[in-house]
Amino acid sequence: MPPRPFRIFVLDNDQTAGDYRALFYWIEWLRSSNLAPYVRRQQLVAPFIAICEKSGILRPGLRALLRRLASLKMDGWLDYFVIYTNQTEILPLLLGADKEALNIPRLLADIYRRLAEDEDLVDLLLVRPHEYDESGLFLPKRYARIFEGLDINPRNWNARNTLFFDDIPAEYIYDDNVIGTGRSHVQVPAYIHTVDTGILLDLCLATLTVAAGAPKEVLGKSYILLHDALLNFKMQQGEGMGKDGGGGLGPFMGRLSLYTQGY
Repeated sequence: MPPRPFRIFVLDNDQTAGDYRALFYWIEWLRSSNLAPYVRRQQLVAPFIAICEKSGILRPGLRALLRRLASLKMDGWLDYFVIYTNQTEILPLLLGADKEALNIPRLLADIYRRLAEDEDLVDLLLVRPHEYDESGLFLPKRYARIFEGLDINPRNWNARNTLFFDDIPAEYIYDDNVIGTGRSHVQVPAYIHTVDTGILLDLCLATLTVAAGAPKEVLGKSYILLHDALLNFKMQQGEGMGKDGGGGLGPFMGRLSLYTQGY
């Protein structure tokens, strides 16, 4: 009898788990400010959760979803949790005070772990390949990257119990000749939330608080660049720009019953 297919939950970031536009302006400010060597990524997790939940950057229902997934893993109903995003880890990597990379995908992975109250929640983080960083091309996602990343024997590549939560349609996820694909895909409405300069300001001020021990000249430059970042944000995104849409994740939680059904 062949082994049962691994039960894998695959979560997308942008417009699925949240509206992360403000984070992209924050990371550009951080990169240009030379503040990163005085910041530890883990120190940002708690203040960023508070800001992102209050402001609506994180999609309503995300905390409940992640805690449910952590519970399913603990009870043996779920084998792997994967983040699969077309966000990129821009090269060269921005390193913090602890020499850990400071970028949006890794910070969000830390945030998801904290929301779930499970530091072992994330088994694999898949990001946009570096060779496509500046191409602007839309990249379909691939089942093969998931199975390869989890080091699953190709003889056991069966996606029957692989559940995608993503705002992209199933046809943009390549099957790579993996059996059982396309059966468990939840296309959630794209989540869009009103953004304004206040959100970006709060993220940057929280970062400056964490980096309070940085040299005065670095802090001074950071505050000057913060003004430029807020102006750039307002010019490109508009003040309060963005028609809210997509709703919360609550209505889709029922699809997790896939993992509590028989093998």
